[in-house]
Amino acid sequence: MGGLVIGPRYTWRYATVDSHIRKKHITEKHWYLYVLAVAPHFQGKGLGSRLVRRLSEQADHEALPCYLETDKPENVIIYKSLGYELVGEDTFPKLGGLTIWYMLRPANRRSQNTA
Repeated sequence: MGGLVIGPRYTWRYATVDSHIRKKHITEKHWYLYVLAVAPHFQGKGLGSRLVRRLSEQADHEALPCYLETDKPENVIIYKSLGYELVGEDTFPKLGGLTIWYMLRPANRRSQNTA
């Protein structure tokens, strides 16, 4: 139903990008940050960073890496500050030069419970 709401142009755009990033997705077991958004009037208060840190804690508990994609260059800086490393980048000229950055936060095995 989402395609009916956003229209064929954006449905095609989403399908094109989704098909491509699925091929780039890491294959090892991991936590995946699919979507994170903070309402504009709450941005800049650290809410997004707190959510990502919580995800990281869960992943560390299981000694698993975290993986994400972003299409906003300002997010690359934020995710790097939270321990993510840039592992790839693609630009889609047919989609207006859209760039996707692929990022990985390695597993932190030191935080794994040993009990």
